[in-house]
Order: sequence, then C-alpha cells, then structure tokens
Amino acid sequence: MRWGGSKLPAKIAPWAGRIADFLEATGVWTHAAIVSGLMQLGIPYDIAEYTATWVDLFL
Repeated sequence: MRWGGSKLPAKIAPWAGRIADFLEATGVWTHAAIVSGLMQLGIPYDIAEYTATWVDLFL
C-alpha cells in the first residue's frame, strides 16, 4: 500500500500509510499469538518461533 498509492481508490489513498502500519502491526500480533499458542502445547520456544516465522511467510 505504501508504494502503490497512486493505484489505490481515491477514498483509500489518503489513508494508505496508516492502513499499511496497521497491517504490519497485525502481523507482529499474529506472530506472537502463534508462538504463544505453540508454547502452550508444550513446544519449546525456539521451535515455536521458527514455526511461526514459516507460518508468517505463507499466510
């Protein structure tokens, strides 16, 4: 959204930066939730972190 602002609809374009910031932050929240959930299943932190990184790449 940051680099394609000129191609966005007029109603969205002024807000593109804020929307991009929000979506990036959501990714961090999602990553942390995946790590936390995997650790609650008894998976060690390093494996949970590695798994969450791969999940982030494909989702």
